[in-house]
Parts: sequence; structure tokens; C-alpha cells
Amino acid sequence: MVLCTHLPVDEGFDGFAKTEPLRAEMTVKSHSDLEASSSYNVEHMILFTATNLVFGMKIASTATALGSRAQGVRTIAKMQEQLDLAAAAKDSVLYIVDLDSELLEPATPCALLAHAKQSGARTVAFAGHVRPDLLDAARALGCDTVMTNGAFSARLPELLQSAISA
Repeated sequence: MVLCTHLPVDEGFDGFAKTEPLRAEMTVKSHSDLEASSSYNVEHMILFTATNLVFGMKIASTATALGSRAQGVRTIAKMQEQLDLAAAAKDSVLYIVDLDSELLEPATPCALLAHAKQSGARTVAFAGHVRPDLLDAARALGCDTVMTNGAFSARLPELLQSAISA
């Protein structure tokens, strides 16, 4: 049982709503449960690098809503581990990278992008419109789709759906 928020019960004499805790049960499916689920798409893997929590949550929640899986990666080793899993399962891979991500290891977002591209993954890169240098670098690496943050946010469901449908 998880305490989520408070819900109004009724209005008190002072005009303010009285509240009581809302309790909700959370069921978290394991990875194997999701794979066994008929609504879970195991033929496509979505990998992403986004240190901005807003973008990371958008990617993960949109993938889940579309019946696919999304996995965050911040190192080349973690990416290779996921690419190996995808290859073993014969999954296609879409890699999405926020070029503005600040990573702790020497690998830059562009290094991760290059590694994904060399592995045969479809790639999407995005950055702020004030960073044309990063957008140009992604184009130079052969990224399949390069766009600004705003365009990425607007097109995210379409991008994921096209990857899942491919």
C-alpha cells in the first residue's frame, strides 16, 4: 500500500476541504511478466540516453503506453549489453539520445550515438535549438533523425510507433 496524496472528503465550516489520505495499491510487473504479456512488444527494443528526467520519463512512459520496452543507457558497456540482448532475441533497436545529456564517464552522447549507429540501430537525436553544434554533430555521425527538443516532444509518439511498426 502506498500513500499517494490527499483527497477532499467534504468542506469544513471554514470553507476549506477536509482531506484524508488516498491509498492505492501498486502492482509492478517484472520484466519476465511483461515479456509474457500479449500486449508487450518483445520484437522491438527502445534504448535511450537522457539525463533530463522529463525527457527520460516521456520516452519510457510513451514506450510503455505503446506496448514496448524502453531502457535507459548511460555507458557504452550498458548499451552493448542491451544490444547483445536485442540481437539474441532478434529484436530491432531504436536508440534515442538527448545530446545535451551530461554523462559521468568519458563517453559523450555522440560516442553513444556512434556506437548505436555502428550496431545497426535506428537512431534519433535531439538537442536544444540553441545547440546547432550538437545537432550538426549528430547529422555528421549519420543519425537517422535529428531534431530540436520541441520537435522531439511533439513527434515522440509517432517516432516510437513507426519504430514498433517497422
